[in-house]
Amino acid sequence: ALYPNKGKDGNNLVYLAPNNGNFDSIVMKTLRPYYKGQTTKLGVADSASIYGQTPQDKGYVVANHRGYLYAQQAGVYTFSAPTTDDISLLWAGAKAYSGWTRQNANIDQAYVSTGVTPQEYKTTFEKGKYYPIRFMWANSGGPGYFSFRITAPDGTVVIDDKTTSCPSLVKYGCNAADNAPP
Repeated sequence: ALYPNKGKDGNNLVYLAPNNGNFDSIVMKTLRPYYKGQTTKLGVADSASIYGQTPQDKGYVVANHRGYLYAQQAGVYTFSAPTTDDISLLWAGAKAYSGWTRQNANIDQAYVSTGVTPQEYKTTFEKGKYYPIRFMWANSGGPGYFSFRITAPDGTVVIDDKTTSCPSLVKYGCNAADNAPP
């Protein structure tokens, strides 16, 4: 889902400042997206086109990705945020449903004047289960970009900015027993 990176009062939620400390992901819970869709990759090279969509304002846009990772293997999964301009946040597990705040993000990566530090989060998943994930990116002026990657225990890339198919990421499970509701 794409959102304007401005609150209902018209103020920016993110500004170009050291560590973008004022970005408040909670505000996104009350805003209506202006675009909803699906993607087979996670990454944007230029905020002028986000998964083929032209944002209302490429300088001030938020992309909120949510779904389930179906663990096709047991073991440690690696979530990587190599680069971002301006901020990328990840929540994996139960807090991806509704409890997502900046304070409890598994990855909190922000662009600063000296560049960006790659971030990584590792967690163990059981084979055959669905795990909720939420990844949010925001741009706060000028051109923006991000890349994100999920790697399976055997080193296979589940999804990144180049994938064209991702059967392990789904909107919801096949039946109620999956514990992956829409």
